[in-house]
Amino acid sequence: MGTLIDELLNLSRLTRVEVRRQQVDLAEATAAIVADLERHHPDREVRVCVSPNLTADADPELVHIALANLLDNAWKYTGRTARP
Repeated sequence: MGTLIDELLNLSRLTRVEVRRQQVDLAEATAAIVADLERHHPDREVRVCVSPNLTADADPELVHIALANLLDNAWKYTGRTARP
């Protein structure tokens, strides 16, 4: 419950900040998040495939938050999968 409250507070702060659009390398952002997940869960062996040169015109911080949430959920919900 504490984590949920913290995340809601973080989201409320983000909605008050002006969106800074720029080119974001989604493959690079994904690789950084996956590397972080691998550091925190060294016992997991997960194969992640990301298309290179994948970019978006978006706010880097918001993209990072969205990707981190998606990848973290995928990481959690494939915990019992043999070769995710």
